[in-house]
Amino acid sequence: MTMDPVLGKRGHAAVEPHDPAVAEYFRRHLFEHDPGVRGPVGDTAGAALTEARPA
Repeated sequence: MTMDPVLGKRGHAAVEPHDPAVAEYFRRHLFEHDPGVRGPVGDTAGAALTEARPA
């Protein structure tokens, strides 16, 4: 399957204004469904995801 870059950009543009909330939702969902990744990913991953934005 090939990713369509236009759809990727549209999806990112739709989510970008909600970055912190989306990152937190993703982390909660991930840890709920696969608690084993909590150790390798850690609880500080959300901060890294929301703070590591390009300028």
